[in-house]
Amino acid sequence: MSTVKPRGKKFIARFRVAGFPDKAKTFPTEEKAHKWLKEHEASVTSAGYVDPGNLTKKTFGDLIDHYVKEITLIKPLGESKRFALAAIHLALGSEKALNITAHRLIEYVKSRHEAGAGGVTIGMDIGYIKGVLSHARITNKSINMDAITDVKEFMKRISMKTKSTERDRRPTEVELTAIKKFFRNKKRQKIPMWDIIDFAIFTTMRVSEICRIVWADVNYEDQTVIIRDRKDPKEKIGNDQVVPVLDDAWKILTAQPKTDDRIFPYSAATISTIFPRACEELGIIDLHFHDLRHEGTSQLFEILRYEIQEAAVFTGHKDWKMLKRYVHLRAKDLHFDKYGKRRARRDISPELLLAAA
Repeated sequence: MSTVKPRGKKFIARFRVAGFPDKAKTFPTEEKAHKWLKEHEASVTSAGYVDPGNLTKKTFGDLIDHYVKEITLIKPLGESKRFALAAIHLALGSEKALNITAHRLIEYVKSRHEAGAGGVTIGMDIGYIKGVLSHARITNKSINMDAITDVKEFMKRISMKTKSTERDRRPTEVELTAIKKFFRNKKRQKIPMWDIIDFAIFTTMRVSEICRIVWADVNYEDQTVIIRDRKDPKEKIGNDQVVPVLDDAWKILTAQPKTDDRIFPYSAATISTIFPRACEELGIIDLHFHDLRHEGTSQLFEILRYEIQEAAVFTGHKDWKMLKRYVHLRAKDLHFDKYGKRRARRDISPELLLAAA
């Protein structure tokens, strides 16, 4: 309990509240002592400081819950992060917060590996755990972050790859023709995969974006569409981007029946599932639907001859470092035509170029 008591001709104010560090200060008047005590109490309690002694009572699950509660004050968690934190809560939530040591995290890494998780997934888990601990450390400096450094060193020493291998798989014309024919010949095929496959290449959109764009966001005059909440490493929510829809893609878009608010009212998960199944039946090896985005991005440079900042308007990338992961140019496609000129490329509006700059 906080008190103000006289000491000789002065007054000593003592701050004592469970879960917070004690503090005392001397003042010449009782009024000033009470004023300081009131201000100090309001300051430390609003900051949520937790001393080391109180931390011994908390579990790592408590820290995760606190992290999720505060980190979602402005924007919600992404789906993958939400599921990952839930899984981490299940595995480590009952541990005392102070028991999240390097030894315990190394055990966690081993168990995840034995359960079949890859290095990239485990690396993301450690990143999320680091985020929880870092957030808790804002109000509790007794939390030691060395455990994160040590477990990363362990993963490095055992050669666990925590970064995904960049793909350079591009479909051939023969493969694309075979896949589209496969879907056209299926009598019960309700999803127009032949259109979606071409649209994915012509626009470089992700399957989730294709299945999310709506008629209301189509600009018929400018031949553009808005992709809402487009994927971004930092700010996905509210990251709405206007993208050009070139002629080939525009024909596909405008040919779709307006039976729904969405242009392609289908499940992205379903498309991502039936595409590799078709490839398997056709004997096409190691081709993913997302590879179509790589193909489309490469064609922006090879065939349409766009500059980097122009191609970024289509793909949504903010810098060349990220964009180049999707560019897999083929030497044979970089020649000039028989007249010594580059192939003709389509125009793009100055407004879109300015937006990408």
